[in-house]
Amino acid sequence: MENNETLFETESAFSKYNKYIAAMLAVYYLMIVLFGKNNSIFEVVIGVGVSAALLLDWAAGMKKYFYKKFVLRIIRYSVMFMSAFAMLYTSGIYVTIFIMSAVYMATVFEHLFLYDISEDYYKISAVLETIFPMTLVTLIYYFFASCTNFEIIIVVIFIVIFVMILVSNMKVCGELIDNLLNNMYRQERIATNSKEEYENLKVYQSKLVHANEQLSIQRFQLQKLNESVKSQNRQMDLQHKILRRISASLEIGKLTEFVTSSITTNLQVEVCGIFMFDIVIGDDEPKDFFNLNNIYDIKLPDNTVKLFKEFVSTEEFSQMCDGYMVVNDVNEEIYPFVREMHISSFLIYVVNLSENQKGYLFVGKKTNGYFNDNNIGFYKGIGEQMTVAINNAELYAKMHDMATKDSLTKIFNRRHFNAKYPELIRKAKEENKVLTVILFDIDKFKNINDKYGHLFGDGVISYCGYMAGKTANENNAIAVRYGGEEFVIVFPDKNVEEVYAIVEKMHGEIKEKVFDYEGTDVHVDVSIGIASYPETCDDINEILSHADIAMYYSKNTGRGRITIYSGKSRGEE
Repeated sequence: MENNETLFETESAFSKYNKYIAAMLAVYYLMIVLFGKNNSIFEVVIGVGVSAALLLDWAAGMKKYFYKKFVLRIIRYSVMFMSAFAMLYTSGIYVTIFIMSAVYMATVFEHLFLYDISEDYYKISAVLETIFPMTLVTLIYYFFASCTNFEIIIVVIFIVIFVMILVSNMKVCGELIDNLLNNMYRQERIATNSKEEYENLKVYQSKLVHANEQLSIQRFQLQKLNESVKSQNRQMDLQHKILRRISASLEIGKLTEFVTSSITTNLQVEVCGIFMFDIVIGDDEPKDFFNLNNIYDIKLPDNTVKLFKEFVSTEEFSQMCDGYMVVNDVNEEIYPFVREMHISSFLIYVVNLSENQKGYLFVGKKTNGYFNDNNIGFYKGIGEQMTVAINNAELYAKMHDMATKDSLTKIFNRRHFNAKYPELIRKAKEENKVLTVILFDIDKFKNINDKYGHLFGDGVISYCGYMAGKTANENNAIAVRYGGEEFVIVFPDKNVEEVYAIVEKMHGEIKEKVFDYEGTDVHVDVSIGIASYPETCDDINEILSHADIAMYYSKNTGRGRITIYSGKSRGEE
């Protein structure tokens, strides 16, 4: 809703200037009526119509009718159609063509703000929608009005120049938006990390100063406080090491292993574990992350992780735990997850990774009453740093997915494929290994879009992308959305026979899928082409084009088929 409000506020701001343009057009046509020769009534009517449409645009913006998107589209289209007519139906006054061209271009500029021009799909939609009025009016004029070849050529040249300018500007704007977003995310991440690191260092510096002040006041506690300072120093040194590792690491598994081993080694605790259950990183499925580190004489039962997960999920734990839980006199009957560890104290600190995701830092010690105010703060700091690390990893995963994966199907996009594919070819060629490629296309997809709408078409593309990704994941392959409704799967180390069986299964599942459209069952089919190096293709660099040829052979011979590349599929006798 917030994005829509911003959009409509921008469009309303545009409309405020349209009343001035309408007034100037009215004056211009009044001058034509009063002083022009051989005036065309139709030309004047069209010009007045453009002024009226611009005034209607201004009035709709003042009344906030732009919150209804169809009203905004109707008004924009009326301005574009009327100005297109005004450009063509002019009685020799070429100034009118330039004026109405400016009005048309301004309206196109306003209309483009309705689209996310960083996506190729919306770029194409924007171009088609904005050139449609001009093209339609030109065709009408060409077929129903008497006009010279010169005038027709001028209009055609104008449309071509208009499309070239529009496409090039949208490409530049799209790239600029992507760069600005990437820079913003990078700067925001750097600023967040720096601020949190600074605040944590301030906390521990404050504790150290306080400890030194107590030493000077209470000399009789010198030995105890000195040990406390040493402990704090060890903790701060370890905190600094962990902080540096967290700031530089984006791999959760290695990070948890480093933290747990560092705590057991430097703080002499018997067992340390980090547990994170059902964590979602990027577009991946939820998974568990855990690492337990223990000294040699502590036994960890095989079901420790399972028992721990069951315990932290209980209502008892929720009631006892206020951010963290400390037990300094352990009863193994009450806490079954520590059975056979023979520890006397443990701490569980809850790491709030996000609103719905939690992790747990678990530390166990044989010493009774080990956990107190002197060390709980340290473990709290570790937990907070783990939150930063997970968020960094999640942000990195999301940005990586945005750069490498298709937003609709969640499989690799063509840009990432173009960067990775040459390496696959090089490796297969150097190691003399088999490389098989399939390319498939949704049959009659344009008819699907025209009959059921683009949202339904997106659902079909999404499902086919899901099947491609599923097939790739199950067979150690790479799935790519190669074009609008085209998909590529690359199978390293699999020959034609193996791939044919895999693809046949995928093809069957796609054909059996039932899509529902307003209570009507809809089925789709795909045409598939297979090429393999060195079985069907001597030159590995031609393998993708051969798969494309085989796919088109499937389409040209009835669709819904699987074709293995050969001389016949290439058109040879």
